[in-house]
Amino acid sequence: MSFVIYVFALLVGFVMGLLGGGGTILLIPVLVYIKGMPAGQATSYSLACVCLAAFWGVIRSLQTEKISSKVLVYFGLPLFISVYLTRGFVFSAIPSFFHIGSYTTISKDALILLVFVSVMLWVSFLMIQEKKPTAKKRGKVNPFMLMSSGVFIGLLTGIIGIGGGFLIVPVLVLFMGLSMQSAIVHSLVLIFISAGVGCVSDFISGVRLDVVFLLCFALMASVGLSIGRKLSVRVNQQTLKKGFGYFILLMAALILCKELMKN
Repeated sequence: MSFVIYVFALLVGFVMGLLGGGGTILLIPVLVYIKGMPAGQATSYSLACVCLAAFWGVIRSLQTEKISSKVLVYFGLPLFISVYLTRGFVFSAIPSFFHIGSYTTISKDALILLVFVSVMLWVSFLMIQEKKPTAKKRGKVNPFMLMSSGVFIGLLTGIIGIGGGFLIVPVLVLFMGLSMQSAIVHSLVLIFISAGVGCVSDFISGVRLDVVFLLCFALMASVGLSIGRKLSVRVNQQTLKKGFGYFILLMAALILCKELMKN
C-alpha cells in the first residue's frame, strides 16, 4: 500500500510541474481512498504535501524566472489572506454533521467530498474546452479581476485543501498578460505560499500531522515535479490539458458513485 501511495506522489508532483497545478485533484482521492483518511484530515495533509513539493519547484524556477511584484500584490495578497481566514475560521466552524429534513444527515467529510467533486467536474470542463487562453497585452493588468480571483481561489484552497494551480495559471494569463511558461512558474510560487499559509492556520488550530509520511511523500512529489518542469516546454499544453480533463472527469464520476453507494 505504501508503494502505491508514493507512486501517486510521483504522479502528483509530475502534474504540478507539467501544468503548474492540478496535482491536488489527484492527491485528495489518494489520501481518502488509498491511505484511508477522513476527508477533513486529508485536506490538511494535502496542503502540507503540496507546500513541500512546490518548494522544490520554486527553488528551481527562481533560477530562471523573476517573480512579478504586481502578481504578489494584486493576486497573491488577497489569495493568502483568503486562505488564512477560510482555513482558520470558516473550515473549523463547519459542523461535523448537517441535518437535512428529518431523515437525511450529511457528515462534514461527505460535504467536503461533494464540494471537491463539484470542483473536479468544473475543472474537467475548463480543461476539455478547446478554447485557449490568450494573454492580454503585456503591462495591461486588471487589478479587480486579479484580487477577486485571488479571494475565490483562496476560499477553495481553505475549504478543500487544493493548491489551486489549475485556476491560478489561466488567471495570470488572462488578467496579468503572462506567458504560459511564466504563469506556471508564478503558480508554483503562489501555491507554495498559499498552501504554507493554510498549514500555519492548521497548526495554530491544533492540527498535528505525520511528519515522516509528509517528508517521504513530498520527496517523491518533488522528483515528479522536476521531471514535469523539464517536459513542460516540450509538450503541447492544450492537448495535455484536454486529456487530463477527461481523466479528472472519470475520477469525479467514480468518487461520486462510491459516495452514493455508501448511502
